[in-house]
Amino acid sequence: MTAERWNKFNFRIQWPDECQPRTWIDFAITDKVARSIIDSKKSDIRCWRFHRRWRRDTQAGHEFTIDLYISDETAVEIDSLVRGNDMFKFLQDELLLEKYFLADEKIAEFKDNGEKHWPMSIQKSWPCFIQGVCETFLNMIASTRCSILESHSMQELPLERAKLESIYKEIETTISGMWQEYGNEVFLHHLNAIFGYVPVVTQASNIGNILIRF
Repeated sequence: MTAERWNKFNFRIQWPDECQPRTWIDFAITDKVARSIIDSKKSDIRCWRFHRRWRRDTQAGHEFTIDLYISDETAVEIDSLVRGNDMFKFLQDELLLEKYFLADEKIAEFKDNGEKHWPMSIQKSWPCFIQGVCETFLNMIASTRCSILESHSMQELPLERAKLESIYKEIETTISGMWQEYGNEVFLHHLNAIFGYVPVVTQASNIGNILIRF
């Protein structure tokens, strides 16, 4: 068994020029691809997180990434699980994925999943923090999905594009609404409390740096 390293599983999502990013697909991948591989290989994964981005550039465009701190052997097994996943195959068949690949670059150091300019104590602890954030996001999606399916008298997700898109857009809207209404109290306030309510230097658009206590 090889040493554990950060392995990146990249999902490039189709983003036609005339369209807004189809961010509902991020929710579908999180809910049905990421959850499946994390649940099935939990004992082999030391740490994990998601990354979402969409920008009109030549780097990646709209991309969802699953970062896993695992051995190379486990990476090969998970890559196979991804390719055999029903949701993954559905998104491919519907031409909603531009590309999927397991990145060639492997990052050996556990601390190197963040930013190199951060203090070392943050670099070493941040992967565990962001996994907790992603696990909360994952569980919120699952809970919201169950509630929405129940409200529509449905037991399973339909693998039919229009219906699936509608459900995940509803999930996205619901969770975005919760973030906007409760994000300050539920997440930022309690995080600020752990650090003794010390004001945070925040960069606000068109304002510059300001100190905020949540």
